[in-house]
Amino acid sequence: MHPNDEATRADRTSRAPSPGARPWLTLALSLALVPFLGCDADADETDEPGEFDSPAAETAPAAPPATPQPRVLNESSFEAAEGIELEIDGTLEVVDRNGTPELVVELEGLPPGEHAWHIHSAPCGEQGSVALALSSTADMEGTVGPVTVDQQGMVNRTVPLPDLDRTWIGSDRYSLHIHERSGTDHGPSLACANI
Repeated sequence: MHPNDEATRADRTSRAPSPGARPWLTLALSLALVPFLGCDADADETDEPGEFDSPAAETAPAAPPATPQPRVLNESSFEAAEGIELEIDGTLEVVDRNGTPELVVELEGLPPGEHAWHIHSAPCGEQGSVALALSSTADMEGTVGPVTVDQQGMVNRTVPLPDLDRTWIGSDRYSLHIHERSGTDHGPSLACANI
């Protein structure tokens, strides 16, 4: 070996390596620092709250969707049927809920128990045949069954009636009658309200 070769080798080791001279060294240092920098290529960013996330926002339940309010199509008062001496007080609302007509009955003053009820093809105070049977008649199957009056003489009931003809509503030609008793032999009307 030539003496100048030894000096040349010493000069090479004492000099700083030029940038890019040892890319494996840069790569090794970078990989060694990854755990300390908190970088995790496999981490799901949605697993943990971020720096500006509110803990309350994560735990608060989502609000349920708003229930559409029914639209009142007609409202009338109940009255005692002709010749009936009862203190009747209450209202009948015909409402639209999501495209389906409903009857909303709030009434007091009737005898407790089950009663037949029907929509008749005449206004209150006039005679008319049954146009829509809510409870069964001798000729028609009932759509919802009899109405029950509680021990205080009160009724609070809402019934969907998809079969209700919308042209009847507010026409003053149809009325809801609540009869003396349930069954097909239901007796006379006790209370009435115009549809």
